[in-house]
Amino acid sequence: MTTMMKNPSPRRFVPNDFVLSPSPKAQSNVRLTSYVEDFEFTCHGIRGRYSGEINEVGKPHGNGSFVREKGGMTYIGEWRDGERIGNGGHYTNGRLLGNVVWE
Repeated sequence: MTTMMKNPSPRRFVPNDFVLSPSPKAQSNVRLTSYVEDFEFTCHGIRGRYSGEINEVGKPHGNGSFVREKGGMTYIGEWRDGERIGNGGHYTNGRLLGNVVWE
């Protein structure tokens, strides 16, 4: 997924070379129902904005990105029921800081 904008913002940054494949860990009994853009969300006490797939109860579920309110660091990766799982990466100012694999 690549987003083109007139005024680039780290909130919307999705690198061209970052492609996610669904992992078996992303599977659950809650089904995907929607996609949100720039949704206010708190992940482990860290406030930010989430864009991506959500489940029927409104929690991040599937592929999505989370931009921290302070500092602007972005996590792009897999989610299940509001938790980061599987593969992902941390970015700042459009640069990859590191890949992560969540259990």
